[in-house]
Amino acid sequence: MNFKNFKWQNFLIVSLYVITYPALKAFTSEGNRLLVFLDVMTIVSTVMVLIGVLNHLYLKGDFDATRFVFVRKMSGKEINYDRYIKEKREQKKDRFNYPLFTGLFYLALSYVISLIFY
Repeated sequence: MNFKNFKWQNFLIVSLYVITYPALKAFTSEGNRLLVFLDVMTIVSTVMVLIGVLNHLYLKGDFDATRFVFVRKMSGKEINYDRYIKEKREQKKDRFNYPLFTGLFYLALSYVISLIFY
């Protein structure tokens, strides 16, 4: 991950998505709320890590050839493959993988909190 493109505003927006569901589940639970929060946070963080891995593959260009074939077939135009790949790499080069970073961050945070309290 290239942290020079990291923006706190985007991290906070993704964090809001990650924390909302565990907080709601903990608030509505009858039992141990912290345990429910940590369990749900672990599940949501793991899902975010999986999404982040897929996003990493996308950012590295693993799906570009498949997308090229699909775009060429749907548009009906002859598109130059080398130019298409170059344009896609240029579009993706400055992106940061927020789902992967946020998922790993909150997975580690839930682990540390569970060590402290349980």
